[in-house]
Amino acid sequence: PVPSSAATRDPMGLAPLYTARTAQGLWIATSVQLLPADTQWDPLFVADFLANSGSSLDRTIYRSVSPVQPGTHQFWSARREAVDPFWKAPSSGSLNLSFEDACRELQARVESAVEAEILPGGKTWCDLSGGLDSSSVACVGHVGTKLGGSITIVDSTGTGDERLFV
Repeated sequence: PVPSSAATRDPMGLAPLYTARTAQGLWIATSVQLLPADTQWDPLFVADFLANSGSSLDRTIYRSVSPVQPGTHQFWSARREAVDPFWKAPSSGSLNLSFEDACRELQARVESAVEAEILPGGKTWCDLSGGLDSSSVACVGHVGTKLGGSITIVDSTGTGDERLFV
């Protein structure tokens, strides 16, 4: 049998995943810093980073380190390397909505999604992380007191104290 490896990245790309090939073999890690990298920077990454004030989906700062794309399986063997997409965001097309209509549509969709997940009798709680998404869920869920309550967790060992934002 031919030795092989595989890596799969989550559909939304929330968890990073990187690869590097060296003389010692294939390396896979969740952080660029964990991989053995040459010291040659990728000038295209640097240019894209500076021009777009962010990171590239296709490159890393090191030429020898590559990101695994969101929603893909990546396979390696002695004979071949392949990328197999397993998920792609559905296209909703153009809705041609005014700003006000788009706001109403978003509100209706958020309310519908929250309503679908709330259990009867106050058995559902909301964990407030300080972000807009959890705050929106809490606000929508508290209309008519459908939620059992809200909590936030304070972590004093690092930067986890988000009471300022809750």
